[in-house]
Amino acid sequence: MTRFCPKCGKLTEKFYDNLCKECFLESVSFLHFLPQKLELKRCRSCGSYFFKKKKFANLDSAVRESIFHHLRKCREVEEFVYRIMGNNVSVRLISKVRGLKKVEEKTIPIKLKPITCRPCQLKKCGYYEVLIQFRSYSVSFDEVLRLVEREMRKLSRKDELAFVSNVVRNKFLDVYIASTQAGLKVAKVLKEKYGAKMKLSKKLVGVRKGKRVFKTTVCLLV
Repeated sequence: MTRFCPKCGKLTEKFYDNLCKECFLESVSFLHFLPQKLELKRCRSCGSYFFKKKKFANLDSAVRESIFHHLRKCREVEEFVYRIMGNNVSVRLISKVRGLKKVEEKTIPIKLKPITCRPCQLKKCGYYEVLIQFRSYSVSFDEVLRLVEREMRKLSRKDELAFVSNVVRNKFLDVYIASTQAGLKVAKVLKEKYGAKMKLSKKLVGVRKGKRVFKTTVCLLV
């Protein structure tokens, strides 16, 4: 049975909420799930981007996470496509409602707030939790440092404090590492690599959030 759509007057057989397909799709929108602007943070020092305390290596990844976050409660949106254009991002939503496909687009300004992230703040002030004292007359310190940096790159994927805050090269080599966990892992790698004898000592330096804070010194003798 066909009848006229009360909104546009089109003769149609199937109705959705008493409207034809076209008028029904015009009446629904999911663009309100998207924000009026994407608010992100960018570190002045390392150039990393941040959204909801998550760190991203580039703007594209941060924008994608932000869009996904805002759409997470909208079950009708099956897919979104975006394109960054200068200080704006164009977002296309592909949704399905009552079995019908709905495509919408919205351009959103990107607002970047400059910050200095916590790891960079700590790096600038020379913060460390582990001091690795590498003592050797035969091993190249350049080789040791390359190995340390390689391990730091791997560990930094899960530990934001996995970085070298300072290196002192005199007669021997001292490497200062911000993360206790990362520092001890690197020390173990160096011990196994060079067959070093390892001596470890800890010093209580304070209390943070109810937990005792130690600085650890690891001496490696090759």
